[in-house]
Amino acid sequence: MGHDGTQGLKAIKAAGGFVIAQSINSSDFEAMPSSAIATGIIDEILAPNEMAKKIIKYSNSNIKIQTIIPIVTYDEEILKKYSYY
Repeated sequence: MGHDGTQGLKAIKAAGGFVIAQSINSSDFEAMPSSAIATGIIDEILAPNEMAKKIIKYSNSNIKIQTIIPIVTYDEEILKKYSYY
């Protein structure tokens, strides 16, 4: 099985997102929520009928989402060549 979902969860969490996993006992396929929960980064483990209410509550809260600032690398020689300072 692939790990795309787990990698996506990690990316969402790294960007300051809120991560919900479906509870194992409410899932037809245990592997998917089990993999998510095993990451240790899940904020809430809920049955599907509880998820919408939690998402609405989260979106109305005052929780600030992190801003990701990309790290830019550069080649010193190229910078000198095109610098006008």
